[in-house]
Amino acid sequence: MSENISSLSILEDRIVWIQGSVLPDQIAIEQFVETELPFQLSKENIARTTSTIQIANQLSYLAKANKLDTQNVRVSIPARFGIVKRVWVDDAIPEEQWRAFAQSQIAAELIAPLDEYVFYLSKEKHTVENHSELLVVLFPREMQAFFKKIAAESQIRFSHLIFAPFGVEELFRQLYGNLLGTSQLINVTARGLETTFMNETHFLQSIFYPFPQEESTEDQFVKTVELCLSDVMKREELGGGGIGDVTGIFLYGYHFQPEWQERLQEIAKVPAQVISFSENAALQINPGTTDFPVDQAFQYLDALGNLFI
Repeated sequence: MSENISSLSILEDRIVWIQGSVLPDQIAIEQFVETELPFQLSKENIARTTSTIQIANQLSYLAKANKLDTQNVRVSIPARFGIVKRVWVDDAIPEEQWRAFAQSQIAAELIAPLDEYVFYLSKEKHTVENHSELLVVLFPREMQAFFKKIAAESQIRFSHLIFAPFGVEELFRQLYGNLLGTSQLINVTARGLETTFMNETHFLQSIFYPFPQEESTEDQFVKTVELCLSDVMKREELGGGGIGDVTGIFLYGYHFQPEWQERLQEIAKVPAQVISFSENAALQINPGTTDFPVDQAFQYLDALGNLFI
């Protein structure tokens, strides 16, 4: 029997809590809870003690009212709080020294000291001839402290803190496993676009593009997409060809409006579609007795993605 998993996603303006399991061809939802936050999650609010208390109280209430598992909860960290770096290492360097080598390389690129970040070296690596490309994600330590305080004050055990794009990547590969080339995933949030790039075998990059006026309107969406498409053309970590190597764009996110797809298609040179669990999809969602909106599942991929990690 598949493991029942408790997944929590704290977005900029709301909480999504899902309990479910992953079967060979479906996601079985057993509990689904969604509620708004009393404030917008921002760097300023994260630094306030009252913010952790408010969220902790809200989580405690939700857990008790809905009989949710509080002992083994996977929590997603929004992509905009992470910095993704790729580091090339000569295979002549012993593997036990790779972490220290990657830290020295990245420290030279950062404005803030490296010790202000949590350093995560992924197990994923890409080997070409005599070199290995390592994937590194940095999180601000204040973000880690923020989640730890919420866990302590709510008495909920956060067993995993997951960089949201990693979970979405795993879900995406299950849903669209036969795709070739580079896929660009765009998560429309309250404050901007979280973009993730992956090819058939590897996670490539995650970049946050803020809305000019920090509001998710159609015009802000289009302006930011244009900036994004222009920027990725120049990024060497996407294979040198940037958007020219992207074979498809996939849209999701709580603040995405399906009608915006047409506007994106007008300015993109590749097919763009909304991530969907249609009847013909390789992966289906079984909502069980919950009110989980399967036709709006693209709004909840961060929380669903945690089920795959």
